[in-house]
Order: sequence, then structure tokens, then C-alpha cells
Amino acid sequence: MTASHREWIDVNDALPPVNEEVIVLTNEHNLGFAHICFGHIVDQRFAKDYNGWNIPNVTHWIYCPTIPRMYSDIDITQE
Repeated sequence: MTASHREWIDVNDALPPVNEEVIVLTNEHNLGFAHICFGHIVDQRFAKDYNGWNIPNVTHWIYCPTIPRMYSDIDITQE
């Protein structure tokens, strides 16, 4: 990951590749707070909602960090 990938990127400046999972910042204007969650760009030929994102109100995004090698054989999604 380069230094430029450690900064939040405004969606008006650039978007991640289609279907690449990234960490996103969403702004819930009417609720007065923001969320940090995972999201991705979808193919706009098939999905028209949320300006190409799979979730609404994305304002910024950042690439996900890589998982440390010591966890490569472990399913970290399980509780």
C-alpha cells in the first residue's frame, strides 16, 4: 500500500475498481452522524441505486489493509 492509499479519498475525486471491497465513510445528513463500514462500487449498467455504490450516502473511501500473513489460514469471519 502506498502513502496515497492511507488517506481518505473523496468520491468526487476518484472511485475504487468495480466490486473491490473498500472501507467507506457515509454521511447520514438527515440523522446528523456518519458511519464507517465496508462497501463497493457495483456495475451501474445493472444497479442504478446509490450512485453506483452498494450502500447509500458514501462520501469518502479508503483501500482495505491487507490481513497479516499469520492469519492467512484462519477464517477470521467466524465468531
